[in-house]
Amino acid sequence: MNDNSNSSIFTFNVCSGIKRNCPNVILDAEELKHKLKEIITAEDLSSYLIDGHKGRILPHFKFRIGIAGCPNGCSRPQVMDLSLLARIRPKVEGENCISCGKCVDACKETAIKLNDDKIPVVNYERCFLCGDCIKSCPVNSIIGTKQGWSFAIGGKLGRHPQFAIKLSELMSTEKIMDIFPDLIKFYNQQRKGKEKLALVVNRLGIERIREELL
Repeated sequence: MNDNSNSSIFTFNVCSGIKRNCPNVILDAEELKHKLKEIITAEDLSSYLIDGHKGRILPHFKFRIGIAGCPNGCSRPQVMDLSLLARIRPKVEGENCISCGKCVDACKETAIKLNDDKIPVVNYERCFLCGDCIKSCPVNSIIGTKQGWSFAIGGKLGRHPQFAIKLSELMSTEKIMDIFPDLIKFYNQQRKGKEKLALVVNRLGIERIREELL
């Protein structure tokens, strides 16, 4: 039986944070999955990847999409062809701060310290954009200024596993909808045979792909 359908060439690993009322959820992973499925169908994106496959498509040839509603990545998007993790950028509004230090204690990345005035300062080079500091503040002195998806490609398991390489941070859902079809078409043009996206990324380099897509 030939199961070369939209659902068989694309597979999704999606966190269930919304369904389970997970306190870490930043964005709805299920909603993004449904939107991606709609565009896969609307633009017949499966037809670009099915060429060369006869009969049942083996698991290691499928295009895997991992979506997580927070940076913890419980759905393991880091090892998928396309990795999408929700993130949020914090900003300290010092006027209301009561210098309690709860944000410092909440940060697992040690990205927040109190300055000489006992006001939190965020080191964005260390910040994981997880939003823990925002949730910990009892007076809403830390707010989220922007939220979006970390967009990375080329993750895989197998004999030589690798993490997906980031193309963009805090990408909007609308932008993802714009470039996802372009990613699939570019991958189809550049791959050799049934080559995985990870190998295309390694061969061409992430900067070349960033120039093509962004």
